[in-house]
Parts: sequence; structure tokens; C-alpha cells
Amino acid sequence: MDCIYKFIQTIIGGSSCMRKLINSFSIGVGCAFGGMLRYFFENYFNSPNSVFPFGTLIANLSGALIIGLVMGIFLKNTFLPPLIKTILTTGFCGGLTTFSTFAFEIITMFSTTAWYLIVCYILITMLTGLACVFFGLYLVLGEKLLKYF
Repeated sequence: MDCIYKFIQTIIGGSSCMRKLINSFSIGVGCAFGGMLRYFFENYFNSPNSVFPFGTLIANLSGALIIGLVMGIFLKNTFLPPLIKTILTTGFCGGLTTFSTFAFEIITMFSTTAWYLIVCYILITMLTGLACVFFGLYLVLGEKLLKYF
């Protein structure tokens, strides 16, 4: 990956505009892959008759775990190219996770679902999402993670 990054930097040289264009395109590619994975989760795990959006939950929790792993790797290895981090976090995880769908599903659940399931969905998503980020960081950093708190 480092040789690809150096090759791209050689091509774009000092052009700030070209660098931003390549960064934007790279993020878009990462976002496309994340979006395709989210589409798979939502189509495989959400059924039309389901009262609980398992596909969105799995997509959001997977993204939280992945961003924890990626950020842990970049905290541990400062020599890695920042563009790779941006592609994986802003691009891939941004395409995979979806706050807007989460919010919309909560609103639509009000008309069809018991309130306790709505509260469970919100709490599971938020608390487990934070736990997934922490777990991803812990998998990479181990006990060193504590120095960041």
C-alpha cells in the first residue's frame, strides 16, 4: 500500500487541487464498498415482516468495530499514510454505517412497534456501538489503550 501511496504522491506532486480530487475519489471508492456491504446486510437480515431492523443494526455495529480497529492501527502505526485511514474511516465506514436510516427506522417503528422495542433498538445501537469501537481499539492496542483515557 505504501508504494501505491508514494506513486500517487509522485503523480500529483505539489498540486493541492489534484491531491484533493484524488482524495475525494479515493473516499468515494471506499464509500462504494461500504455501501454495498450495507446493502447486503439490509437485504439479507431485514425482512418485510420484521419489527426490528437487524440489518441496519449489524451494519452500524460492524462499522463501529471496523472504525475502532482502523483507528487503533493508525494510533499504533503513525507511519501509515493518512489517505488510507481516510479511505477506510470516512469512505468505507461512512458508506457502511447509516445514522439517517437508523433515525428513519425509529420514526417508522412508532406506528408499528411497541415502544419498548424502540427504546431497546436505540440503546442497543448506541451502547453496543460504543462498545464495538472500544473493543476494536482494545484488540489492536491492548493495555496501551488505557493511556488514551
